[in-house]
Amino acid sequence: MLSISDDGPGIDPRVGDQIFEPFVSTKDVGQGTGLGLSVTKGLVEGALGSIVALDVPTGGAQFVLRLPRRAV
Repeated sequence: MLSISDDGPGIDPRVGDQIFEPFVSTKDVGQGTGLGLSVTKGLVEGALGSIVALDVPTGGAQFVLRLPRRAV
């Protein structure tokens, strides 16, 4: 498990349910493609893992990635 968080404004409620969909962005036109989280989710799920986004009540956002252990 890997947890990444920040102390920014949190997850914009306008995109909260769509945050991992392609081309969803809160940035101005020309400032981003809205593909980062979609690509990340695809990579994590391709490794048989999962990722969730949480809005932290005290401020900020948290992303929790869970990846399976790999047998060696």
